[in-house]
Amino acid sequence: MILLDTNVFVGAIAQDDGLHEKAENALASVTEPILLHEYVYIETLSVLATRHGMDEVAKFLSLVTEQISRGGIEFALSDPEQLRRMTMLFIEQSKGVLSFTDVAILYLSQYYEAMTFDKDLARSIEKQKKDRK
Repeated sequence: MILLDTNVFVGAIAQDDGLHEKAENALASVTEPILLHEYVYIETLSVLATRHGMDEVAKFLSLVTEQISRGGIEFALSDPEQLRRMTMLFIEQSKGVLSFTDVAILYLSQYYEAMTFDKDLARSIEKQKKDRK
């Protein structure tokens, strides 16, 4: 199972996005089921709607619906304990650099591989992996 960041979904869906080709290739290379966390889902809908338009929102929703029915995407919701831990990590880690959604991905990357184009988030994930060793 692999956790994808918002920028992967947005880039793959929105043809006018600067990461479109990179994101399309990255998404096409995924061979395992995708974990779509509720925060990434909400952020992706918001970014697509405000920056790219509702046609892209419809494409994303179609992709998600199709992939959930095929078993290619599993939708994940936070439970109260995860939310508490993510909030604590946000307070400790963020320093204004990472959004709450990024911190949620950082938290979940302890359990799942994560794919992101966000350099700050990628650095934080790598640091967390090194610190755990």
